[in-house]
Amino acid sequence: MRRIVRGVLWVVKGVLLAIALGALVLWPWSYENWGWISLSKSKLQIDRVEFFGGMLRWGGGCVGLGEWRGEWKGMRLGDGRKGMPQYRTGWDCCIESGTPWILTPRPDHPWHPFQYDTAIEIDPPLSYSTHNSYFPLWLISLSTAAWPLTSLTLLLRRRARRRRLALTGCCTHCGHDLRATPHAGGELVTRCPECGTATPRAASA
Repeated sequence: MRRIVRGVLWVVKGVLLAIALGALVLWPWSYENWGWISLSKSKLQIDRVEFFGGMLRWGGGCVGLGEWRGEWKGMRLGDGRKGMPQYRTGWDCCIESGTPWILTPRPDHPWHPFQYDTAIEIDPPLSYSTHNSYFPLWLISLSTAAWPLTSLTLLLRRRARRRRLALTGCCTHCGHDLRATPHAGGELVTRCPECGTATPRAASA
């Protein structure tokens, strides 16, 4: 059971490390390439047109997530019923590139790692609200790589320690001297008297 849990954890760490590498590659690329992927939907009601959706955007070294929702009423209701493209029922997916001013986070705190902005407009016939969050790609890379890199470093250190202890005739688990004689390269006891771990030679015999 422990092996299964460890295997699953290493798979998760591998995914996180892949995300970290992807964010690290996209970080310099995003300064020259701006764009977004949006997913939206509209609903035609009797007295209004409702719309909502979400967006993933990138640019300027950041990646952003946003959502919006709103409604058209009054004089624009007829346009919605006529089936204008922006009021189609069903889900619409859009992938586009854009100008930096559309995607740049609010400059209120330019050095702050997280950015957040919101807008609410209530002015019939249009009412809407938007919420957007922005995260620097370098921070995403750093945070997702921290756990797998730490685990990998500790694993390599444990293996190096076990190898060093085995070469010096010590227990690979607790470090107790396993030499039956004080001479270097002498015969080793078959099991550690301190923790009971079998010596590598005895285990392989």
